[in-house]
Amino acid sequence: MIRIPASRRHRLKLGFAALCLAGALAACVPHPPSPCPAGERSMQVDTLYFGTRQPEGVVAAAAWRGFVDAEVTPRFPGGFTWWLGEGQWRTVRGDIQRESTYILRVVHGDTLAESGAVAALAERYKVEFRQEAVLRVRSIACVAF
Repeated sequence: MIRIPASRRHRLKLGFAALCLAGALAACVPHPPSPCPAGERSMQVDTLYFGTRQPEGVVAAAAWRGFVDAEVTPRFPGGFTWWLGEGQWRTVRGDIQRESTYILRVVHGDTLAESGAVAALAERYKVEFRQEAVLRVRSIACVAF
């Protein structure tokens, strides 16, 4: 059996009591008010930029639609929006590359599953269409339906 000196036992008891008090007080702290007005709720917004240039050409419109049907719709059956844009970026080699870009916006709950589904889309596109990167921009928005 280990013997703890009385002065140390007293300090341990005080430390334990302080820890318990801090936990109890933390439970009483009110949650911060929602940043959204009444009738709206906070949701995640992910915008992904899918480049279309490939070593042998570009990602055709039919291939993009196939990707949307096979990969995006099953992950986000509640809805999403996509459109075609034009842009440029610097590759890892330092070259400026101009290309058409499919832009996908998904508004979803802030869950690990939904966030993981967005990340999986980006990874799947990079593999399927031999892309160096897919840009993902995340934000929080107040939404109402």
